[in-house]
Amino acid sequence: MLAAYKKLMIIKPDMVAPGIFQAFTTRFSGYSTGNYNSFNLGYYTSDENVDKNYERLKSIFGFRNIKILKQIHSAKIIVLDNYDFAIEEGDGIFTSLNGVITGIQTADCWTVQLIGESYVANLHCGWRGIFLGIIENANELFCKHGDKVRTAYVGPGICGKCYEVGEELVEKFSRISRSNFYLIKDGRYHLDLKEIIIEKLKNLDIINIEILNYCSFCKDYLYSYRRDNGDTGRMLSLLGKL
Repeated sequence: MLAAYKKLMIIKPDMVAPGIFQAFTTRFSGYSTGNYNSFNLGYYTSDENVDKNYERLKSIFGFRNIKILKQIHSAKIIVLDNYDFAIEEGDGIFTSLNGVITGIQTADCWTVQLIGESYVANLHCGWRGIFLGIIENANELFCKHGDKVRTAYVGPGICGKCYEVGEELVEKFSRISRSNFYLIKDGRYHLDLKEIIIEKLKNLDIINIEILNYCSFCKDYLYSYRRDNGDTGRMLSLLGKL
């Protein structure tokens, strides 16, 4: 649901597990200007106000630090077993540490948040990471650590009607997906990453799934790399154990 928290506009799941913090930022309530207006949390953009936006975010929620990554569109997941907040390359964070808030930056790619009994995983799910198996890698980490995914949260991200792709990408996913993952509109192919994610989760016997059905392209209160022609900010998908 879309909600205001201390004048900060965020998206929250309808059902949050006890002892878990979850929030998805929007593009409002920050200091950035121009194409980044106004709550840009993307460190790898040309915006000098990102640090101020992070300080505002931490102040509002009472966080000391937020663990983020230099995202590389991969299936690499960082196992965080200490309180080291150095920025590492990867596209997912897996941890059981209390008091660690993790953040995934997006502006069309989807996020998947997995909640287990002891562990949580926060994943950046663009088409490359999904195809390379980041969701399966995360589930394997839960199993390896004697845990099981109880609930998955998917979104926000670009919807299938807005995500135009080439025929070759549809053919690529047809080799690994049986879901209704694409459509043809006006003779052009559109890929539905959300449906592919849901199929992958169900194939792993993860059936308790909440979809945050907010399209980054359709909703002007979200950043969209495609809609804004590549020059835009980033939202942050926040997850942590309290």
